[in-house]
Amino acid sequence: MNGERDPKSPEKRLDICTFLDKRPLGATQWFIFAVSFAALMFDGFDTAVMGFLSTPLINDWGLGDGALAPVMMSGLVGLALGALTAGPLADRYGRKLIVVGSIFFFGFWSLVSAYSWNVPSLCFFRFLTGLGLGASMPNTVTILSEFAPSRYRSWMITTIYCGFSLGAASCGLVSIWLLEYYSWRSALVFGGLLPIAFAFLLLFTLPESARFLMLNPDKNRARLIGLVNRLIPGLADESTGFYSSEKQVSSRKSVRALFLPEYRLGTAALWLAMLTVLLANYLLTSWLPRVMTLYGLSIARGALVGVIFQIGGMLGNFGVGWVMDRFEHHKVVAAAVFSGAGLALILARQPISLLTAAPLVFLLGLTVSCVSTGLFAVAAHTYPTEIRATGVSWSAGIGRLGSITGAGAGGLILSLGLAPTSIFMAATVPLLISGAAIVVKGRRQPSYSRA
Repeated sequence: MNGERDPKSPEKRLDICTFLDKRPLGATQWFIFAVSFAALMFDGFDTAVMGFLSTPLINDWGLGDGALAPVMMSGLVGLALGALTAGPLADRYGRKLIVVGSIFFFGFWSLVSAYSWNVPSLCFFRFLTGLGLGASMPNTVTILSEFAPSRYRSWMITTIYCGFSLGAASCGLVSIWLLEYYSWRSALVFGGLLPIAFAFLLLFTLPESARFLMLNPDKNRARLIGLVNRLIPGLADESTGFYSSEKQVSSRKSVRALFLPEYRLGTAALWLAMLTVLLANYLLTSWLPRVMTLYGLSIARGALVGVIFQIGGMLGNFGVGWVMDRFEHHKVVAAAVFSGAGLALILARQPISLLTAAPLVFLLGLTVSCVSTGLFAVAAHTYPTEIRATGVSWSAGIGRLGSITGAGAGGLILSLGLAPTSIFMAATVPLLISGAAIVVKGRRQPSYSRA
């Protein structure tokens, strides 16, 4: 049994991958869960802020809808590049360094964005903000997954995405209040200062992943003993022999390892599903408040509809992990994405008013937002420790290509003079593709490692 003395050996043997699985969640695990939730709150705020500031910014600078599309897209380009580069760095240098550094980075550049003087400068600063955001989110998922017991892992991962939705919803409420008394720049200042302070807190309190430390057990032995005893007091001492039951990969810390035969299908399906669902999600997140104002709602009511979408997403994220820990993962996520496609189609054919749109938008957020979070949980289960941050981050980075397309497509649709409800129709197609990719993966590769 893990943590007990082998009668044939003078040392205790402790499997670093499973010693937490049969124990209740401890204070350190709850702390990591809480700071992960908070980190994604700041991510959600800074990711959604330009959607809520679109109309005041257009009015202040005298822009058309099409002119704002590059601003939306530049941050998402940064998100993609940040995710693609930070995963391999986290597999090489550790999860904590990348998480703390990326949170400070996006907070700093959000603060600088408040002092933009034209569209090109704002695009550049939002690109740099996106680099930090793209690095922060998947590596926060990775470090949490490596502290979570297997029976709670999906629930804990998807629940911290409630933090992302809560942050995005809070962004709408904070923006409504700030815009009443200050300019649109104040929301960017607010969204920059808090993450900077939070990064300094994490620098001194966030532990490194035990699984990552186990990749170099001789060098990290003292840190492993300290961390294990922080998690379970008195479990480890100088006589403890640490080992890992997790399967090793032949191409350690390489993107090529994601396409080894045992991971190839899962990687391709995850990338396609993530790309298409984030295309639809960011099309809606970036342009929903603007669509509402084009149908005659006030800026405040348009922002409120955006908040309702994020609240639905928050509840969906909370529930999908709980369901995924009890039922087959692919079926749960596929059911959610197909339901979202149906709701988007209904909204495309529904006369728009606050009363008619609000409940449908809530359900749309409930279903669509939880798909990408469910896929993050699937990705965290799919890959072993040596390439987990790379696998999760590259899934996120490829997905961001869909985010970029979604944010730009909204501006194109509106600039062409198409009906604003065309935004909902355009979201339906990628949702159906995402669902099909999930179904294929579930049928061809129905199981994956829970280690």
